[in-house]
Amino acid sequence: MTLTLTVPLPHAGCSPNWRGHWAAKAKDVSSYRTDGLVAGKQALNSPEGKLWDPNKLTTISAVFFAHRSQVPDGAARPTDDDNCWSCLKPVRDGLRDAGIFKDDSKQYVAMGTMTIYRDKNTVDKMGGGRPRVVITLEQQG
Repeated sequence: MTLTLTVPLPHAGCSPNWRGHWAAKAKDVSSYRTDGLVAGKQALNSPEGKLWDPNKLTTISAVFFAHRSQVPDGAARPTDDDNCWSCLKPVRDGLRDAGIFKDDSKQYVAMGTMTIYRDKNTVDKMGGGRPRVVITLEQQG
């Protein structure tokens, strides 16, 4: 079973490389966690989501569509997959809050693939011209 959801690009404070005031970071992390919560609840309200089992192992894969000229100010611009996974931690917590998985330990969550598109033509063609992150959640059986 597969669920697909879309969230905006991470806020700057979600990046492990961001250097700023702790309060600004906390605000960014909280806001992005809420984005994950909302997207998770919407996914669970879909027909596929009605059959979703939070006790099964869920594999998370993500595709970043982030061309520099299209990214709004204040959004993180991750340049490698490690930064991307770190930036998505608040979304993962929000998905847990929404009930997508029981908790975000490795018993319930596995990391899948990470793809990053930065080329303007690719973002325009495949990403609909909008900077965003498309997350795919998969469960076996």
